[in-house]
Amino acid sequence: MTREEYLAQPELPVILTFKLAFQQLLDNLHHLARFAIPLFLLLLVAPFLGVSVPPEGQPFDGYWQTMAWIAIYWLAMIMVAINCHQLFILGPEQSHQLKTWRWGRREWRFLGYGIVFALILMVLSIPFVVAGMATWSLFDNDVIAEWVFMVLLMIPLAYLMARLMLVFPAIAIGETFSWSDARRLSAHFQYRLILLIGLLPLVTSTLTQLIPNQDVPWVYTVTHLIWLPVLAFELCVLSLCYCYLTHTQEQPVTQDTEAVDVQFE
Repeated sequence: MTREEYLAQPELPVILTFKLAFQQLLDNLHHLARFAIPLFLLLLVAPFLGVSVPPEGQPFDGYWQTMAWIAIYWLAMIMVAINCHQLFILGPEQSHQLKTWRWGRREWRFLGYGIVFALILMVLSIPFVVAGMATWSLFDNDVIAEWVFMVLLMIPLAYLMARLMLVFPAIAIGETFSWSDARRLSAHFQYRLILLIGLLPLVTSTLTQLIPNQDVPWVYTVTHLIWLPVLAFELCVLSLCYCYLTHTQEQPVTQDTEAVDVQFE
């Protein structure tokens, strides 16, 4: 399916979005590999720094280097995410303009919105975490039941993510876009967006956490390597949803040449 055929669909198509995202992933593997170089390098040095999940109930000597590594990893993730969104939205013909190593106003704005977004999710997740802790003993160490229960608890958070995450591809391509713009753009496709950009990252991140022995540095590194293509797929799905919604609803936005001012609406 071509991009034009996808955008001509009468409703935001869930299955076709996943199919087109997978197709775009395969078509742009060489670009994505170049964008991911900062993450590959960080993952390469992680085992030598002792980076891992702190072992439960045991002293952890590598705490500070792990925290520093995670902070740098997320900064690198922002560069990768912006490049991926630009590639998927603007097309591969723009790829020669995308730099693997770049940090400017656009990246700062992406980071600022990301921090605000994380704080919103953190605050709103408190009642669900409390509910989960209160009922956890009912599952009697049944891993599958615990995972299904956690996914159900995540549905309200998935709804919030579906309504707000459209702001990130807009920032990536240099458009002025606010939280209210994201809510307005997603208003008519809430349930489809929950499936596409709400539940998908929550479910995959939960599955990743089920991988055992992540307190072993090399296991932690391999887990992140496995997660990288999943991340690229999720970014492509989010980009496609943004393209479809802005195309069909003709959302008025203003594009600048570099990055817009760092303001959090």
